[in-house]
Amino acid sequence: MTISLAQPSINSTGWGPSVNNNFSLIQGAINRGCCQFFLTTGTSTFTTPPGVTQLMVLFYGGGGGPCDYLNHGDGPPINGYPPGYGGSVWTSISSPLATYTVTIGAAGVSGGDTGTGDPGGPGGTSSFGSAATCTGGGGGSQTAAGANGTGSQTGIGLNYAPFWVPGYGTAGNPGFGFVLY
Repeated sequence: MTISLAQPSINSTGWGPSVNNNFSLIQGAINRGCCQFFLTTGTSTFTTPPGVTQLMVLFYGGGGGPCDYLNHGDGPPINGYPPGYGGSVWTSISSPLATYTVTIGAAGVSGGDTGTGDPGGPGGTSSFGSAATCTGGGGGSQTAAGANGTGSQTGIGLNYAPFWVPGYGTAGNPGFGFVLY
């Protein structure tokens, strides 16, 4: 099976000059079956395959939840500020451990759909053992945007944009991750 990855748009604060090489590396690992995806929130385990001497890890924290809109009587409802993006980490691990505990952060909950202006909840933290950690984004509110999450290893500095619709009861996006070997 062959999977094609779409290359993201790149700017001066994006991945940098080696983005094409990174996508080629990812594409090759996927096509050879040398990767593992973590798409479900919660905790699981990654076991390093025999003979593997290096891992490349890409993880994202959960996106913050949006705030509820605010009905104020006269006029249209006020949507408030957006939630924060989940943090991200891309790092290489030489001489990997035999196993790692993997945690995928949950999506931040919505402030609701009642017109009371309740804030959204923070996204959950994602981690790959102690080698890589990225926090979730902060929830949006009527007074301020949610803070963006951070990564313990800046690597090539990706940001994951949660899907955000003000009010309407939606949540942020959950985190995810994958390991190449």
